[in-house]
Amino acid sequence: MRLKGNARIFNIGLPRTGTTSFALTLDRLGLPCLHFPFDLYKDINSRCLDDYQAFSDTPLSLLYPELDKIRPGSLFILTKREKPAWLNSMHWLRTVGPRIWARKPIYDEYNLEFFGTKGYDEAVYSAVYDRFHSEAEDYFKDRRDDLLIIDITRSKDTTQLNQFLDLDVPAVPWVRSNESRTPTILQNTAFHLEQRSLRRAGAVLRKIDRRIQRVLRKK
Repeated sequence: MRLKGNARIFNIGLPRTGTTSFALTLDRLGLPCLHFPFDLYKDINSRCLDDYQAFSDTPLSLLYPELDKIRPGSLFILTKREKPAWLNSMHWLRTVGPRIWARKPIYDEYNLEFFGTKGYDEAVYSAVYDRFHSEAEDYFKDRRDDLLIIDITRSKDTTQLNQFLDLDVPAVPWVRSNESRTPTILQNTAFHLEQRSLRRAGAVLRKIDRRIQRVLRKK
């Protein structure tokens, strides 16, 4: 593999571009990958950088220039999907997503910094999509070998990724995960409790819901 020393693999793609699938697939390739390494937002030198070999999702779209400096020799992947599909998925994330996952004030802080809005605004998100991809490609314009741009929704397996990382293992199919879905009854109830500032009660219901989902997945 191409990585040496303290270098890492960073998937800097926007949320809803297959970042969860990417992380799960890297695990299958034998590369421990941390999905949603949000600790890095407040601590760019977070201990998690030493605990994992790869990272995927927020806040890497914002922090990749800094990570590039503190982890020289790192390799970057940019998972990408066509804008209309991405906008639809982001609309789901911002409207339905809070019912599935508990929201924290710091997430709103990040969204304001990166997207310029806490909620969903199609015009704003469309502009962010264009700006982000233009800036990322420009950043790596003289280092094409350090960046792989891939749409895993149109890719059946990791052949491109294996070649990019110089992995001496067979390609595997991409794991398909975290697709848009309908919240469960417990998730909806937890959301309504959280809206009434009953966060502790909401957290209890979400914990019960996760246990139920784990049991159902095993059946």
